Amino acid sequence: MNAETAIARCAVLLGLPPDATPDAVTEELASRVGRKLPPLTRRQKDVLDAIRSFIACEGISPTFEELGNVLGLSKVTVWHHARALEKKGTIRWGDRNAHRSLSLVGFEETGGESLPPG
Repeated sequence: MNAETAIARCAVLLGLPPDATPDAVTEELASRVGRKLPPLTRRQKDVLDAIRSFIACEGISPTFEELGNVLGLSKVTVWHHARALEKKGTIRWGDRNAHRSLSLVGFEETGGESLPPG
């Protein structure tokens, strides 16, 4: 499943139209857990959307290499964006030595079809 399909799937689960933008889906998820997202750069939004889509599709956290392949970036560049996202409080980076340790803050239990209550 590609990122657009995953975003459309999440949008429908949230009661949004299937053509909702990734930003609209992110804002709806954030509003359901009662927090405002910090300002993100365009590339940080891309990385966050890719992480969210991967977790929704695969049920596990992506590796930096997988994110880099999806986004057309090196895994080092993805690492820097992930670090910035962690500092902004949008993701949690578990064991730094584990390959699949990224999780979405406030959305840790959103794997598969399960989303925060509306």
